[in-house]
Amino acid sequence: MNERKIDLMSLRNFYPPMIGRTEIENFFPGILHQKSLANLESDGLGIPKYKFGGKVMYFTDDILKFIEGKIKM
Repeated sequence: MNERKIDLMSLRNFYPPMIGRTEIENFFPGILHQKSLANLESDGLGIPKYKFGGKVMYFTDDILKFIEGKIKM
């Protein structure tokens, strides 16, 4: 069986460079949820995060790479 690779990086220009955890569901509805990301982070499996003024932010490139890694074909 041929395994295909999904490349979501072509979508990077459709999103802002960084997305806050509280806004993640607006950009990726039904795919990512802020509580799921917090749980993954506590297990050491989450997307690299950055804090700005107490707000958790993610680079869009990291989010897209994370989603790519979760796609099963």
